[in-house]
Amino acid sequence: MPRTVVIMIWLALCLPQAQPVYSQTHEECVIVLHGMGRTRMSMGLIEDALTEEGYRVWNASYPSR
Repeated sequence: MPRTVVIMIWLALCLPQAQPVYSQTHEECVIVLHGMGRTRMSMGLIEDALTEEGYRVWNASYPSR
């Protein structure tokens, strides 16, 4: 089974049960994920805009073909 499918299934099963997690300052966090054949750099403008609005942003790369 392709790795992407496994990740999507895992997210579908785990996210509805997830509880919000807040930092000490109660900032909201946004996770941005790039598409196929891209890197975290393709989400840089979105990351910058969200950061300027006060969000903590997690923008990570993962193997993508």
